Amino acid sequence: MTRRGVPTGAVTPLIAPGTSVDGGSLRASVGRGHRELGVWSGNPAADNNPPTPRSRGPGVALAHDGGTGIRSRILSPVVTVRDVLPRDAIPSIDDPTFAPSYFGDPEDEVIVVEVDGVPARAYPIRVLSYHEVVNDRVGGRPVAVTWCPICGSAVAYDARVGGRELTFGVSGKLADDALVMYDRETGNEWKQPTGEAIAGDLEGATLEAFPTKLVTWERFEADHLDGVVLRPVRDTGEGEPSPREVYDMALYERYEAGEAFGLYGMRGEGERRSWTGRTSTRRRSCSG
Repeated sequence: MTRRGVPTGAVTPLIAPGTSVDGGSLRASVGRGHRELGVWSGNPAADNNPPTPRSRGPGVALAHDGGTGIRSRILSPVVTVRDVLPRDAIPSIDDPTFAPSYFGDPEDEVIVVEVDGVPARAYPIRVLSYHEVVNDRVGGRPVAVTWCPICGSAVAYDARVGGRELTFGVSGKLADDALVMYDRETGNEWKQPTGEAIAGDLEGATLEAFPTKLVTWERFEADHLDGVVLRPVRDTGEGEPSPREVYDMALYERYEAGEAFGLYGMRGEGERRSWTGRTSTRRRSCSG
C-alpha cells in the first residue's frame, strides 16, 4: 500500500490511498492531553491521565475479523492486539541524519530530545508519521524516538534493557489502537505509549523514557539556536517528488479533524469508536 510520491516499498501509511477519512486524533489515556501541555514525561502514572490497564491473564484468544484480513489476539482481559500490516511495512529510520534547516512548515510539530548536554534534536511529526520509529544515538546513548500517528503518542525511550542495546521496528500490529513495536535482538513486542513488553520473554518489562517536548518547528528554532532537525530519509532531486510531497500530511490532518479514531478512523476497519472531551481541535478521552 503506497501513495503517490512515496518510494515503492519505503513508506506504507496506515491510511489507504483514496480513503474518505472520517477520523479523530487521539492523545488519550497515555498522552493525548500532553500535546496541549507540550511535555510528555513518558511515564503515564506520573501524568494527569490514567495509564492503560496492564493486567494479564493466562490465555490468549485469537480471532479473525470478518473478512478484513485483520487478525486479533486478546491478552486477557484488557489488551486487544491486531495484525494490520506486515512487519516493517512501515520502515523505521535506522541511520538518521540531521541538518540545521527543515523542509516543512513553521507550525509543524516536532518531538524535542535533549540528552546529556548534546544540542537538542528535533524529530518532525511530518516525517515520523511515515516511519514511526527512529533508532538514534544521542550523547553515546541508544535512543528510540517513537510516534504513533493513530494514538498521538510521542515518546523517546532509552533503548537498553538489562544492559543490552535494542533496535526497534514497526511490527504492523496495534494494541488497543496503539503502535506495537518489536525489537530486532530478542523479537519481543512493545506497546509504544507505555514502553511495556506485551509479548515475548521480556513480557512485563518497561523501557525507560526520556522527558520529551512536543513543540512547533518555529518554537524549536527560537529556543535552540544550535539545535538540529531530522532530515528526510530520501533526498529528492530534480524531476522527483519534493520532501513535502513525499511526507504529505493531508490525510493525517483529516483524521485529526474528524470524529472517529483508531483503525476505524484511519481505514474504516475494526471497532467503531470516537473521541469525546474536545479541547479546541484536540481530544483527550475516548468512548467505545
